[in-house]
Amino acid sequence: MYGYELKPLPSLIAETHLPAAKSRLDELRKAREEALAAHDLARKTMKDRSSRPFTPFQKGDKVWLEACNLKCSYENRKLAPKREGPFTVSGILSLVMYRLAIPARWKIHNVFHASLLLLYIHVHLTKHLWCVTLPYRESDIHGPNFPAPLPDLVNEEEEYEVEAIVGHKRSGRGHAFLIKWKGYPSSENSWQKESHLEHADDTLSAYKKRFPKDFPLQKQPT
Repeated sequence: MYGYELKPLPSLIAETHLPAAKSRLDELRKAREEALAAHDLARKTMKDRSSRPFTPFQKGDKVWLEACNLKCSYENRKLAPKREGPFTVSGILSLVMYRLAIPARWKIHNVFHASLLLLYIHVHLTKHLWCVTLPYRESDIHGPNFPAPLPDLVNEEEEYEVEAIVGHKRSGRGHAFLIKWKGYPSSENSWQKESHLEHADDTLSAYKKRFPKDFPLQKQPT
């Protein structure tokens, strides 16, 4: 209203003269300022990323696939990776639509928009007589990658190390478990029977304790 001076909004955090309360308020203000700064940095990073010129992918390129729209078998979505791959571009439908060589077990359409893809760069390093090949590093955004580890030999058979169990389902009279293998991307996760996990007892026991309804404790014989 003309001639009426509006009162400013009160501060969300009231002032106090108590030392302990004042210290706590200072911590809250600092946390808020840091959160706002982090949000501003993330916004600027996304703006810089979106303003970069787009270079069409070529057939045979290795790319990362954003996992935001993928339906994964992870029990906890927070455990799912933000990106899957890398995958090979197997076909070009247009400047912005690409077909990827994804695992057949995913059972999803294998054509994706370019906005969901990030190039995975091949790096070849040579020093003296040693030649080290990193299969495909991500980019400066993701940091370096390293070759997948070789399997161990147990009783003359190859055995891979279990990093984590990320899901389970009914399989016949028992259960099958979705295994994340140590040193391998999540696209290499596979379903395994419990009998195949005899050398991962601790990991399996810890996982079962998280789902007592599916894996009730067996009573010990008296």
